[in-house]
Amino acid sequence: MAKRLLMLFILVAGYTWLVMATQAPVLKNPLYRCLLDIYGKFTASRAEIKILYNPGLRAGVLSPAEVAALKRQPPAVLSWEELLAKPGPNHNRVKMAVIEPEAPARNQALLDGVVRHQARLLVQCSRMDTWFTFPEGRESLARLRGQCLRAVVFDGGHHLPTLGLYPDIIIVPVTGGYAAHAYMADGMEISRLEALLREAGSPAVLVTVPRWALVKSKACLGTVAARVVKQLLAAECWQRAIPEKPVVIPRLSKFRGNVYGYIDTNATRQCRFLPGRLAALGLDDVRNIYLAFDYRHTDRGEAVACARRLQKSVHRPIKVVNQPVTVAGALWVGWENRIMDR
Repeated sequence: MAKRLLMLFILVAGYTWLVMATQAPVLKNPLYRCLLDIYGKFTASRAEIKILYNPGLRAGVLSPAEVAALKRQPPAVLSWEELLAKPGPNHNRVKMAVIEPEAPARNQALLDGVVRHQARLLVQCSRMDTWFTFPEGRESLARLRGQCLRAVVFDGGHHLPTLGLYPDIIIVPVTGGYAAHAYMADGMEISRLEALLREAGSPAVLVTVPRWALVKSKACLGTVAARVVKQLLAAECWQRAIPEKPVVIPRLSKFRGNVYGYIDTNATRQCRFLPGRLAALGLDDVRNIYLAFDYRHTDRGEAVACARRLQKSVHRPIKVVNQPVTVAGALWVGWENRIMDR
């Protein structure tokens, strides 16, 4: 039975990777999304959830009645389609909004829907994460903070700037010890991510789930996030909200003396513009600069060379924190490590 389930997972995961990597039209097919939801709900309800770092949930968002309701029953999960519609009766259930990466609507319209439906929990992926570093997104992020707790699915170095955007929960689908994406070659070791959060005293809770258990569908993301929130509420650990606003420009953020940046084009070309962009972010209080690269557009050597040149220019320590690893590569690394440990 276990072998059959493994084979089924390999087939589904392989097909999903191919679809995502090629951005095939089937992504928008309702039947495909329905099947993905069924698979995702099954795996998400059974997967092991590990809390690696827990500074506590942000207090002041959920009322005592909402906390009690979430302990009794899971939230009502809203898809992006439902966010665009008029709010219906909530039947005394707390609402969770799940925004999948392929949602065709504008980010602003989706966030307006989150506010209109009075969702208390939001689960979002890379598309919205990047948008929050741009001016329009920053304004929406400020509106959201008072209304809902925000969970980010962190599946690679392209999410690094989110460390300065004050997420409440970071959910990492783990493959062989990496946060890795199906086709973006920017994997990041979980241990490195945890170290960065602890070093900065981040307010974000760090949670991991097995990669096979998480697909980016409403049912899967909603189920995983609901289970995470329930575990955190049971721990009765709360923290005060950070009063200051995020310091951010496109794909760069700053938090407690640390800069987190993502370079999504060729490192050699970007290196010319980074000193000016970092100066715009403000370097007076900066102790460390951490960069992640999209290795589809550059190689490891260029990334390291860029970091060295930049360090000489801005006179701050600069560290490259990710590697040219996809999900497939992370699986291979994980298997190699298991063999070496025997």
